[in-house]
Amino acid sequence: MSFTNAKIKAKNANPADYLNRTVERGSPKFEASSGMLKSFMVCPRRWLNGYESPDSESKRFGSLLDCRLLTPESFEARFAIKPATYPAEPAKRGGEVTQKPFNSNSTWCREWIEQQGNKEIVSTAEIAEIDTARKRMLDDEIIKAFVEESDKQVWVTAEWQDEDSGLTIPVKILIDLAPKVDGEFGKCLGDLKAIRSAALIPFQRQVYQLGWHLQAAFYQDIYVAATGEDRNTHCLLGVENYAPFEPFKRMLSQDFLQIGRQTYQHALKRYARCLKTGIWPGYDDHAEAIQGWSLCSPESFMEYQSLSEALETEQATQLTENYDVPIP
Repeated sequence: MSFTNAKIKAKNANPADYLNRTVERGSPKFEASSGMLKSFMVCPRRWLNGYESPDSESKRFGSLLDCRLLTPESFEARFAIKPATYPAEPAKRGGEVTQKPFNSNSTWCREWIEQQGNKEIVSTAEIAEIDTARKRMLDDEIIKAFVEESDKQVWVTAEWQDEDSGLTIPVKILIDLAPKVDGEFGKCLGDLKAIRSAALIPFQRQVYQLGWHLQAAFYQDIYVAATGEDRNTHCLLGVENYAPFEPFKRMLSQDFLQIGRQTYQHALKRYARCLKTGIWPGYDDHAEAIQGWSLCSPESFMEYQSLSEALETEQATQLTENYDVPIP
């Protein structure tokens, strides 16, 4: 199973253009992406009915960082920095115009916002934080070299032929960083991440829970199909999204990539089956459901934790009885 008709559509692509959709969900012509597959696998029917991941401060931070670090030349076309103040008309005739804090209730501010068209409005404080984060990243010599040696925002398209259904599914990816093939990082692809914690153990869990391993394998296989290059390493680099904006650089193991590859292939097969049959399961449409009800049971770690807490309580009680020492 592999991708065909793969090709690079653009470099330094605008993410808004990449995300723009002209084909309705449920159509075989709809282009599958890694984010779409992750959302689809949670609940096919929810995805079909228009589910979009809620906007968040973290997503906004990541979008701004992507632009300022990867395609800074496109910043003015995509974003508008909100003035800190606006010229307020004097309260009395003949009085002086004064500067007041920007307020979208004022006529001047509303007109300024309308003039920005489709640009996203950002504050000077937000840009200051983003530029600090960008500097922290580029102060790391390895991250700086990786970024400088890479093509940015590489848009690639391809097709997946599903054997069971016979359907051809169009797919697309937008790779943050594709280092030059003849450089130090020539076997790598890179993804930029802005996250709450870069501590290794919670980071590894995020990779799995947020489907970054699926995304990595999906990106690698499609990019290799388009270029014929030997890209076998996927790197995640970025910063924590709050001061002091600590940078990090991680490399996914081959085990993680293999799990991701199995996951995206399963997702594509299931998606093709939904397209073919017109059946899009909801949360409780599965074989283990009891007369349409999903059984909610404790996971093994919950039972273990409960037993541990009970043991600690029993030990504390014994200490109190034996030594008559109050336990705080």
